[in-house]
Amino acid sequence: NEFKEFKDNCAAFRLEEEWRLAYVAVTRAKHSLHMTMSYWDSRTNMDQPSDVFKLVCEYLGVDSELSSNEIPASNPLLEREISESWPVPNSRLEKLAAAAEIYEKVSPKVFDDDAALLIKQIEDRRLGNDIFLPPRLSVSTLIALKDDPEALANAIRRPMPFLQDQYARRGTDFHNWVETYLKAETLFDDDDLDYFDPIEEDGKLEELKNKWLSSHWATKTPVELEVPFETVLAGVLIRGRIDAVYKTETGFEVVDWKTGSKKLGESAAIQLAMYRLAWAKIAGVDVSQVSACFHYVPTGLDDRRSDLLTEAELVELLEKH
Repeated sequence: NEFKEFKDNCAAFRLEEEWRLAYVAVTRAKHSLHMTMSYWDSRTNMDQPSDVFKLVCEYLGVDSELSSNEIPASNPLLEREISESWPVPNSRLEKLAAAAEIYEKVSPKVFDDDAALLIKQIEDRRLGNDIFLPPRLSVSTLIALKDDPEALANAIRRPMPFLQDQYARRGTDFHNWVETYLKAETLFDDDDLDYFDPIEEDGKLEELKNKWLSSHWATKTPVELEVPFETVLAGVLIRGRIDAVYKTETGFEVVDWKTGSKKLGESAAIQLAMYRLAWAKIAGVDVSQVSACFHYVPTGLDDRRSDLLTEAELVELLEKH
């Protein structure tokens, strides 16, 4: 009795699932619905039309069953001969064979060259062999040269990729926004523009924008923005980009926006020295007529250094290393 009850429960469950599947099929059809059934499948006993199939046929006014002479007396699937070619194709074995073929073709010299390069790097580091500066440097590399020459040498010896984090992306977005704001100020009235729209829903970026708008720099008109430069010192091409240049009573002031609030160390002043020298060359004025400062946006503080390196001192820094 328990076994019969179990079989009945299984049959009821299958029927419920069939109705559930039929509901999904019928309600998802947009234009037409095609319904079929088969008397024979892989089993040995012949099937009969399901309750769902019968209901649909009844609704459409058609017969749900074929005449006896239209139904095959035996299962045609079981009578069909099944053949297969040998050996059976095996994609996994084919991939392994292809990989083995590639391995066999690779010359051991490739691995020998890589090993020799790694050994040389280790020996150079152990013996302290000289690492020569590349012919082109960024201003940030120049700062690294002053701050930690050994770390820079290791980076040049074996450069590694750097992942841009959210702070770097935020700094880039902020610089782009300031440039857009200052350029637009010369074309539109303040009432025509809304500079408080969030960029990528970054709340910290919005704080930086509002802080900068409340600073004295927001009301000043710059002479130039985002000024790229290339200057040769001691045979090395130094590249950089000045954020903004303003006119002063004594000449010019170059400004670099900093989105961090911590005051930068002594080595960072090389950036201001390089920017000051670059703008003096671009404007064709004496370097004494150009001042330079960092503006820390979160705190609103200006950071001016009085002992910036001269051109001769920058050349000495490069030649010393």
